[in-house]
Amino acid sequence: MPQDGHLKGHLIQLEKKYGGLGVIELRKLWQLEEEYYQLKKLVADLSLDKQMLTRRAEIKALRPVQLRGLAQSLIEDYSMS
Repeated sequence: MPQDGHLKGHLIQLEKKYGGLGVIELRKLWQLEEEYYQLKKLVADLSLDKQMLTRRAEIKALRPVQLRGLAQSLIEDYSMS
């Protein structure tokens, strides 16, 4: 949640966008938006995990030299270090 000063500014922006709503409704809307973005990030993270696990399952039968090449590919694909 943003700090109180940021919350007030955010509520003003929402009130302009959703003029007929009261403060309570705006706060609830803001909380729902925050939850939505957290869930969206969680889905993206889980999708990435699934992709990486799928690729990992594909590499179980590889030889060490092939594994090193694949590891480098994963590092580049997923920007890991």
